[in-house]
Amino acid sequence: MKERIVTGIIAGILFLGALIWGGTVFMVLSCFICGIGLKELYQMTLSKEKKNIILFILGSVYVVMGFYLFFQARNEQGLAFVLLVLFSIWATDSGAYFVGRKWGKHKLAPSISPNKTIEGSIGGIVVAWIVAIFFQFIHPVEQNLLSLFILVTVISVAGQVGDLIESAVKRHVDVKDSGNILPGHGGILDRFDSLLFVFLVLICTPFL
Repeated sequence: MKERIVTGIIAGILFLGALIWGGTVFMVLSCFICGIGLKELYQMTLSKEKKNIILFILGSVYVVMGFYLFFQARNEQGLAFVLLVLFSIWATDSGAYFVGRKWGKHKLAPSISPNKTIEGSIGGIVVAWIVAIFFQFIHPVEQNLLSLFILVTVISVAGQVGDLIESAVKRHVDVKDSGNILPGHGGILDRFDSLLFVFLVLICTPFL
C-alpha cells in the first residue's frame, strides 16, 4: 500500500505538472507515455506463444488516437476542460469502488471484471456529478448544469466502458497487468484505459 501511495503521488505530480504547463512539455510527456503504452501492448499481444497481430494493430490505433486526442483537447479545449474530464474519471473510479464495496450486489460484467457491480457503476456516475458541480462553481466549463450533467455522464459511462475493454483484452491474453512501470499500479494502459476511450467517445460528440 505504501508503495502504491508513493508511486501515485510522484506520478501524479509529474503528470499534472506537465499537463498544467502544456505546450512542448506536455507533448513530449504524451508521446513518451504513448510509447510505453504501445510497448506494453506489444508485450501482451505479440511476445506470447499465441501471437495476435490483429489485436496489436487495432490496439495500436486505439492507443495512439486516444493520446493524440488527449493532447489536442489540452491545446484546443483548454486546461479546465481536460481537468474536468480527469476529475470526472477519477471520481467515477473512486465512487464505483466504494459504493460497490458497500452496496454492490448485482454484477456488472462478471465474465470480464467479476468485482464490478451495477450499484458501483451508478455510484461512480453520481460521485462524478457531485465533483463536476464543485468544479463548475470554481471554474465553469459548461454554460448550464444540464449540459454539464450530460457531459459528465458521457465521460463517466465511457470511462467505465474503457476500463472493461482493457480488462477484456488482458483476460483474452491472460495477463493481470499491462505492465509494471508503475509499482503498485501496474502499467500505463492500466492507468489510462478509461481516459483513452473517453476522448475517443468525446470526439464523436459535440464536446470536442
